Amino acid sequence: MPEITIIMVEPENQGNIGAVARAMKNFGLKELYLIRPKDEIGEFARRIAANAQDILDNAKILTSFEEVKKEFDLIYGTTAIPAKRSTNVLRITITPTQLANIISDAKGRIAILLGRESHGLSNQELEECDAVVTIPSSLEYPTLNVAMAGTIIFYELFQKMWYKKKSKFKMADKKTKELLIEKLKILVSRTNLPPHKIRLITRAFRNFIGKSVVSDKEARLLLTAFSRVDKAFLRKGENNGYKLTRKGKGDLG
Repeated sequence: MPEITIIMVEPENQGNIGAVARAMKNFGLKELYLIRPKDEIGEFARRIAANAQDILDNAKILTSFEEVKKEFDLIYGTTAIPAKRSTNVLRITITPTQLANIISDAKGRIAILLGRESHGLSNQELEECDAVVTIPSSLEYPTLNVAMAGTIIFYELFQKMWYKKKSKFKMADKKTKELLIEKLKILVSRTNLPPHKIRLITRAFRNFIGKSVVSDKEARLLLTAFSRVDKAFLRKGENNGYKLTRKGKGDLG
């Protein structure tokens, strides 16, 4: 079973903090983090939370998003604005049901980010996420209240994982997955693609990894394959009179 933490980014209303805590309690989630809250956990938040006082009492206050990046193996963001065009790779999203399917058999620390009430998560914050979740809703009014959105996501997680007692396999850790992404970036950089295409391909691969439950064994097999291909690139380049650098640029030998 993964360890799931709910993180509210700069929450602006203590009523929503209380409502998120209550929904977490309803669906078996225990750990709540708040990044730079704009309102306190006051009496109103506690009234709304009802029997979820323990979640509010143990809520952890963070000062920056950097703390999240250091602490978790997977980070999932949320947005009410999915991609309208296939070229907007950053906002190609998954549904709460897909999220539950992806992480239900995973093992490790997972963060789910709930954005600000006024304007959600920034593009920069979404860029740091392994994948982005959106809740399908009416085009007439697609934006859900943050606590309502959280409740839907928590329900889907609970429904999928209630009877799960332990993971079926060891999940690849964050360091291994970052190494996978870096290896792919190096391979692509050895081609003649322009820098913006390399960035898009790297982001697309990060999305792919973030939307998948990658076992440690699978990740290490891919690393082996990438390393073999990389060595083949180097040998071919040297045979043709070039010396390839780690970043893929060729120098005349």
